[in-house]
Amino acid sequence: MKRLEATFFNVVVDTAIESLTDRFKTLGEVRDRFGVLPNFQKLDDQALNNQCDNLCMTLSTGNESDIDGKELAVEVNNLPRLSSDDMTALELLTFIHKKHLEELYPNLWVALRIACTLSVTVASAERSFSKLKLIKTYLRSSMGQDRLSGLAIISINHEVSNEDITDDFANKKARKQTF
Repeated sequence: MKRLEATFFNVVVDTAIESLTDRFKTLGEVRDRFGVLPNFQKLDDQALNNQCDNLCMTLSTGNESDIDGKELAVEVNNLPRLSSDDMTALELLTFIHKKHLEELYPNLWVALRIACTLSVTVASAERSFSKLKLIKTYLRSSMGQDRLSGLAIISINHEVSNEDITDDFANKKARKQTF
């Protein structure tokens, strides 16, 4: 039981904790960079200009940028009064689309589309538990604990090359004896 805990359980728990830490770090970075879009009504002019410039730098590669930060700040200041002060980026995007304001606010339109399509989740912890659940359910009746642990670690840590695993298995299970 202690070997199972050391070789499998602790590895899974460590992976889950690391994944959650990475997820919250990533979400915090995205909130810092794209936070101007849903919270622009609460910012003063100087903070709005600074955050729009930061978003412009985030959405640029080399000398090309998807948006112009100064124009984005002007567009946000000229946006008509919204029905709610706490609109999400998706609700704001839907509002602009329904009112056909895409051409009047092109930088805001592009920034909102990018913000709404970002993938910010790190789902390796969920994958780990899902893999274990699939392995345990499907092969439960004919599998020992060592095999379950080995398959789960191989499935979870798919970065390990299959050649190394195959060579290790072949060396352990070889029936030839050198005399």
